[in-house]
Amino acid sequence: MSIRDPGAGQPMRCQGIPIGQLLILRDGEGNIGTRFWDRLPPLREIVDLFPDLEGKFSDNVKQAIRSEKWETPFGVVQGCYRDYSVRGEHAWISFTQIDGEVCESARVVGIGSAPILVGRWDPDPGHAWGVGPAIKALADFRELDETNYLKLKGLARNLDPVLLYDDDQVINLDGGLPNGVAIPRMKGSSVEIVESRHNMEAGFFAVDKMEDRIRRHFYQDGPIQKGLTPPTLGQWMDESLKKQRRLGTPAAPLWGEFLSEVYMRFRWLLVKRGTLKPLIEVGKQTFPVRPINPLQRAAQQQEALASERFLQSVAGTFGPNLLPVIVDVGETVTNLAKLSGASGVKLQPAASINSTIQQNQQALVAQQAAQAAGPLLKASGQ
Repeated sequence: MSIRDPGAGQPMRCQGIPIGQLLILRDGEGNIGTRFWDRLPPLREIVDLFPDLEGKFSDNVKQAIRSEKWETPFGVVQGCYRDYSVRGEHAWISFTQIDGEVCESARVVGIGSAPILVGRWDPDPGHAWGVGPAIKALADFRELDETNYLKLKGLARNLDPVLLYDDDQVINLDGGLPNGVAIPRMKGSSVEIVESRHNMEAGFFAVDKMEDRIRRHFYQDGPIQKGLTPPTLGQWMDESLKKQRRLGTPAAPLWGEFLSEVYMRFRWLLVKRGTLKPLIEVGKQTFPVRPINPLQRAAQQQEALASERFLQSVAGTFGPNLLPVIVDVGETVTNLAKLSGASGVKLQPAASINSTIQQNQQALVAQQAAQAAGPLLKASGQ
């Protein structure tokens, strides 16, 4: 994807780059280094996309503009490559080449300064591209196509069965049996329907299984509701965590190379515009801003789920009345809210929660003591 700033007051320009027009090279660490966008747009698009570079166009492009040949295509290459002249700097050389003429070149510095972002799924260390999930699903796709073909053949034979009839030189059913038509036949001739013995249930069952496998290849297999009974919250979170763990290995490079870089690219452009501060201030300290990895959020949700199960086990073993005695309820609820990502929930301070629980327990003890003393006072006549 190409993300560029056309100018103040205008929205950012984000353009998807087709695979056939993208050229990439790995750097020494196996990451994506050089990245070019090579395409052949018509002259009218070139003039619209690069109005500030019109004075630097080649002679061929200028001649085509004067002749108003707006549909004439010209080669355009936009890209960037790393500049290692200063160690420790995240620097790139960004350029735009039109019809073989370099019209723009600049050195940009900072995380997010690369104008072209490329993300790979499960990258191969020995190859520039990664291994996508569709490659592993090719066999299932082929099997699904063949099974659907056989299923349609079986449905056709069930809905429009084969006919057998005696050739008595009178009846002619080559075109099938039409509705509402009288057909003459010789006395004694017969017409039989050949019933299909295809097991259609096996075909539908096999298709469902293959679709489930394909969903699993593309990490779309859960969490889902199987049957009419909805799953419990614990079951739903278990399936969600299993999916997140499966996504960990292939999706982690995609997060580092593309998803987080998109955020940092917009941040770099907004800082350059002057509409965003490079650092946020908290009190007298400043901090950089980085996006949160969803895989880290999944680990926090798993920790929250384990904590909830532990609390249920303690309550089931010692009783729910002793749970506030064993556990600091205020701090526990606050920690669970943070781990679950419930930013919309406003909790009372932990000390206030514990104080309220203690007051309720004291009131409950006093009420139970009063109930126990009631029969004794009545028996003594007081």
